[in-house]
Amino acid sequence: MDTEPQKRQQASGVTKRQSMEVLDRRLTTNLDTLPESCVSLILSLTTPKDASRSSAVSTWLHSAAQSDVVWEHFLPSDYADIILRSTSALIFSSKKDLFLRLSLSPVLLDDGNNSIVLNRLTGNKSCMIGPRKLAIAWAGSRRYWNWIPLSHSRFGEVIHLRNVCWLDISGKIEKKMLSPNTNYAAYLVYNIAFGFQGLEFVRVSMRFLGPEGVLVDENPEFDVNLGSMNEDEGDRGRLKQGEDGWLELKVGEFFNGEEDDNGGSVETCLKETRVLNWKSGLVVLGIDFRPNPD
Repeated sequence: MDTEPQKRQQASGVTKRQSMEVLDRRLTTNLDTLPESCVSLILSLTTPKDASRSSAVSTWLHSAAQSDVVWEHFLPSDYADIILRSTSALIFSSKKDLFLRLSLSPVLLDDGNNSIVLNRLTGNKSCMIGPRKLAIAWAGSRRYWNWIPLSHSRFGEVIHLRNVCWLDISGKIEKKMLSPNTNYAAYLVYNIAFGFQGLEFVRVSMRFLGPEGVLVDENPEFDVNLGSMNEDEGDRGRLKQGEDGWLELKVGEFFNGEEDDNGGSVETCLKETRVLNWKSGLVVLGIDFRPNPD
């Protein structure tokens, strides 16, 4: 049998629930009195996830949530440039349609040498530098490196290390290519081939350059064993295997500030030039800059 305090608690719960339902109805009714353009402006200040959810509230909100005003705000400010740089025509009927296309799968840019994809929930950009855009010492010599067509890779080809004593790989991205006010992490995306050797102590660095290429700041350097997935061997948890089977080395993290302050670039580098032993068996797909979930 319920006690008197329990009955009062249950009654209170019902009252709170009813009050929230009434409040929701009032909020919806109040929104219904606003012009659709005003509601679209309000929704544009939320997130793609919130705007999509609001479509299920009512037919009227659904119409406002489809507006180009909403989805142009979620698109990166340089979306017109992305369209021009895309290797394939981006066909879309609305700004929401374009957003969904850019968030569905990576879009190849710059003759297929770079890629970009949007986070479907936030609109933040992930940008990957393909192997042809990386600065790799001796990459032009078939004696040291091979370019291998790979149909299921993002860029259609990878670069395979045959044999070098001097390993030097770097990639640079302009900060304006990335989303402002966002924490980023950079990853070397690679794999290991037959004959892998000599890459147990690779020096990894990340530098931040100003608009004129002048060094502004840098992260502490560290050594990593590219062949080890064991945190006890000094990789400090920086190595993991992605869902696509490629290995990922976390090169570093940084905060990309206001859009107006994003002059300059971020440069990542992997070197092993201290011990001039033979190194081989490394397959490089690229360097990926993506929002850091941590």
